[in-house]
Amino acid sequence: MAHDSRHVFPTLDDRWSVRKSGASRASKIFDKKAEAVAYAKTQALREHTDLYIHGKDGMVIDKPDLKISPRKMSYQVQETPDEDARNAKKQQTAN
Repeated sequence: MAHDSRHVFPTLDDRWSVRKSGASRASKIFDKKAEAVAYAKTQALREHTDLYIHGKDGMVIDKPDLKISPRKMSYQVQETPDEDARNAKKQQTAN
């Protein structure tokens, strides 16, 4: 694990845990991956650290690009192309 980072891991009981790098215990556990990722992004932005999302095999499957907006001095999460496509599909389905 990278130094000073947050990690999202699947658990053995099909839930999702968020851990700080080097920690043996989860800081929080969620039923849904999206909830775990949202929480981890918030923590990583607050702590100015990296975020790694792991798959069931333990390998890193995503490392979202977290950036701070200098104009608004607020935190923004850059969505990955996969997230952009899913969000566009959701909007099309809703209309």
